[in-house]
Amino acid sequence: MPTTNVGLRFSASSADKYHNCHGSANLPAAIPGFEFTPRPIAKARDQGTALHKVLENTVLHSTSLVEAAQMFRQLADVYGKNRTALLEDPVAYLTWWFMINETVPPVEYEYVQPLLFQGEGKVESTPPALIKFLADAIDFIAEILVDGGEVQTEVTVKATWLKTEPNTTVDIIIRQGEHLYIIDLKAGTTPVEAMNNNQLLYYTACFLEQEEYLHLIILQRNNISEWAITRNVVETWMDQMQESEQAILDGDLTLRVGSWCTFCSANPRSRGDKGYPFCPEMIELLYGAQDDLDVEKAILED
Repeated sequence: MPTTNVGLRFSASSADKYHNCHGSANLPAAIPGFEFTPRPIAKARDQGTALHKVLENTVLHSTSLVEAAQMFRQLADVYGKNRTALLEDPVAYLTWWFMINETVPPVEYEYVQPLLFQGEGKVESTPPALIKFLADAIDFIAEILVDGGEVQTEVTVKATWLKTEPNTTVDIIIRQGEHLYIIDLKAGTTPVEAMNNNQLLYYTACFLEQEEYLHLIILQRNNISEWAITRNVVETWMDQMQESEQAILDGDLTLRVGSWCTFCSANPRSRGDKGYPFCPEMIELLYGAQDDLDVEKAILED
């Protein structure tokens, strides 16, 4: 008899996976004996958190987004140890910018300091390539705001259109009359496209008001992607997600393999945290029908 998944959190980041693979929402029930093994927080995650915070600070507090983007590009060009020193000392930061431009920095010291993080035994600066990407992201947002608009960052709401009503937080939204911009910053290196992106559609469903024209945007290093749609696309998508949520709540444990498996804990080649035993559907796809020992050997050889 189906067991309701009372712990379900149908979140923005899990929407693609849960919609396409209902069993992934309850792996211990779908895969007997499954246990999740989280990894220590990686440096890349720290850097991603820093980029999000500095982007938020800049959008909300800079005197000019265009000048802020220029400043970050110049900061990225400062040699590593010197850049770290600038970010450690507010006087050095202020003096550096004033000596070049004879003005105060467009972004105050406290708002750029998150670019520093604790590395391996020492304080380090975010790498220059990521700082330049930050400048590109700021320039992109500045172009949208040429026509005005109301900007909000790191806004949290309940997904009231779902039965489980989980909280969700979007990086940036811009309301511009009939236009709504949903912007998600990605610090990872795996390319993410805006088109048919369930995470962006989820955010849109949560923040959509009276807007008719919707712009779903991924800001990622070497990959800025935008998908322009109308509200009826989101409304149809919401119906599909509600059907999947109900199926999961009713106890459906069906496992299905596809692109949504990339970061799944039950995927032996997952790019995220892993668990064990692995997904039997993925194992059969990757290694064919084999006994457990043969499968473990094949995974180790990978």
